[in-house]
Amino acid sequence: MSLRIKIIALIVISLLLNVACNRASSKNTGGGSKVAVSEAEATKLAGFWKGTMKTKFEHNGTMELTLNHDGEQLKASAKFYNDKVQSASPIRGLEIKDSDIKFYTNILGANVFFTGQVNGEKLVGTLEAIQRNTTVDVGDWDLNRQGR
Repeated sequence: MSLRIKIIALIVISLLLNVACNRASSKNTGGGSKVAVSEAEATKLAGFWKGTMKTKFEHNGTMELTLNHDGEQLKASAKFYNDKVQSASPIRGLEIKDSDIKFYTNILGANVFFTGQVNGEKLVGTLEAIQRNTTVDVGDWDLNRQGR
């Protein structure tokens, strides 16, 4: 392989890694599952949320999101399941601002990015599943706070 081809290959790989890292980065958590929040935000979001996840390509199922207040941080964990599959991959890139929440996780080899808003006892939003830098599915999620 010539030097020119090697350099071009390295540039392409660098660009792809840069795109992937930018997509998955989080200014708040460094890719972790905790985020610093105000007491008001913690009160608004902390708890157990459960509901549906529906996608364009019918990867539908149940979604459970647990947000635990831990000192000055909110810690997230989630489960996704239907009659065929169950996933409990770690939550990454958790971001919270006012009533907005963002995070991502890996489900069946795809990084799934969730964006949503809390509205009273409901947490609703959209999702985008990315695999090999390509959107492979999109959808909505709709959760209700359980117990209070």
